[in-house]
Amino acid sequence: MKTQTRSILILGLTLLLIGAIAVNAKTFSVTVKTDKTTYVGSASIHVSGTVTPAPGPNTAAFVRVSNPNKSLVLAGPASVNATTGSYSFSGVAGGNSRWITGTYLVNVTWGAYPPTIKNTTAFFYSPRPLANTTLTTSLSATTIAVGNSAYDTATLSGGSSPGGTVTYQYFQGATCTGTPTAVGTPLSVANGVVPNSNPQPFNSTGSFSWSAMYSGDANNAQATSPCEPLTVTQAASVLSTTLSASSVALGGSVHDTATLSSITSTASGNVTYSYYSNGACSGTGTTVGSAVSVTNGVVPNSASQTFQSAGSFSWHAVYSGDSNNAPATSPCELLAVTPASTTTTSSTSSSSSTSATSTTTSTSTSSSSTESSSTNYLLYGGLAAVAVVVILALVLLRRRK
Repeated sequence: MKTQTRSILILGLTLLLIGAIAVNAKTFSVTVKTDKTTYVGSASIHVSGTVTPAPGPNTAAFVRVSNPNKSLVLAGPASVNATTGSYSFSGVAGGNSRWITGTYLVNVTWGAYPPTIKNTTAFFYSPRPLANTTLTTSLSATTIAVGNSAYDTATLSGGSSPGGTVTYQYFQGATCTGTPTAVGTPLSVANGVVPNSNPQPFNSTGSFSWSAMYSGDANNAQATSPCEPLTVTQAASVLSTTLSASSVALGGSVHDTATLSSITSTASGNVTYSYYSNGACSGTGTTVGSAVSVTNGVVPNSASQTFQSAGSFSWHAVYSGDSNNAPATSPCELLAVTPASTTTTSSTSSSSSTSATSTTTSTSTSSSSTESSSTNYLLYGGLAAVAVVVILALVLLRRRK
C-alpha cells in the first residue's frame, strides 16, 4: 500500500514538473494602459492590460504607480483571467502629499513563471483643475527635396503664464501614428512662449508628419498640436556634358564627359551616352558603349566613338535616377565630322640669256620630264647661235671680194 501511494506521489510530482516546464517554455508578454491620460484631484485611476498567452488559473500581475519624484503612491496585485489573460487594477488619486503635479509612471510586472515580464505607461496628474491650453504648429514647408531640412514653429494659447516644455517630433507616414522621432530635446516654455524646433534633415523620400506636445505645468493642462503632413521629394538632378572635341576629321574619335549636380551625396543609378546622325539629338540615337554606373554622384566618361562618315552629328547623355534622385537628360551637343583634306602644289621658273634660254615647269609629274624639256630648249638655242655666226662669216667674205 505504501509503495502504491509513493508511486502516485511521484507520478503527481512528475506531472506538475512537466506542466511547469511546458508553461515556462512559452514566451509571455504583458500590456498596460490607463483609462485616461490626465487625472485631477481625487479621481479614480483604472489600469488594465493582458498577459499573452493566457497563463491559466491562480496568477496575478502586480501594479505600481510612482510620482515624478519616483515615490510609490499606489500598488497592489491584479488577478489575471485564466482564459483571456486580462487583468485590471483601480485606485484613487490624491489623499496625501506625495500626489504632486507632474507625470506618473505605471509599472506592471507578471512573474508566475520565470522570467518576470513587465511593461510601463504614464499619465499626468494635478491636485487641482488646470487651465486649458491649445498648441498649434506651422511647418517651415510642406514639401521639400531630399537632403533638405524642415523645422516647426509652435504657438501656445490659453492657460495661466504657462511654463513646462514642448517636444517636437515627426513620424513615418502622413498621420502622426506609430513611433515618433524626437526633433532635438524638449524646449523650455517661458510665459507661454515656445521656441522653434531645430532644423531636421530628411535623407530619404516619402510621406512624413509632425506634431508637438506641451508637457503642462502645475497650473496648465497638457496639449498636443494637430498633425502636419510633410512630403519629401526626389532631388532635381542636373546632368551636364562636355565633348572632347566639337569637330573631327573623317576617321577621328571623340568621347563625352558627364557631371551630375543638385543630387544627394550617395546618388547611384547609371548614365547612358548616345549620338545622333543630325544636329538636333532627334530620332533614334546610337548608344556609345554600355551604360556607366554612377557611384556617389560621380559619372565615368563615355567610351571613344570613331566616325567613318562626314556630316553633322549630336550627342547627349541620360541619367536613370534612383530612389532619391530624379532622372535627368543633358543638353544637346553638336559635333561636325569633316572630309579628309587633299594638297596640290605647282611652280614655274624661267631664265634667259643672249646665248641660251631655259624654262622649267613643275607640277605633281616626275622630275625626268622637267629635265627633258630644259635640255630641248638649250639644244635649239645653241643651233640658232651657230646659224647666226655662219651668216655673219659669209657676209664678211663677200665684202672682201
